[in-house]
Amino acid sequence: VAVDHRLVTGGVLGGLTLIGLLFVRSRLSTKLAVLVLLAMGLVATGILMPMLAMQVVDQFFAVGLAGVGLLWLAGSATRRRPQPQASPPAAAAAAGNGGATAWKGADDHA
Repeated sequence: VAVDHRLVTGGVLGGLTLIGLLFVRSRLSTKLAVLVLLAMGLVATGILMPMLAMQVVDQFFAVGLAGVGLLWLAGSATRRRPQPQASPPAAAAAAGNGGATAWKGADDHA
């Protein structure tokens, strides 16, 4: 069955883009699992349908994989982790008043 090369290229780039967008917020272990499954699918395609694999694996496939990698890298770079909250004595010491706080307890009658 003859398939237009532009259709195959568009399908490959579209599929890789969809995979990249679906897993952009996932953990690294999930992304690695997706890459392993993608590689296994590519090997299976190469074994069962070598002519299709020759059409799929080309420079556009490499561009698609690079795009997915950049998308995942940008997604990881923009993810911010919450900063730990400082304890009140540490926050007061950082403020420069030597650890003294403005709170007055029951023993302090001013």
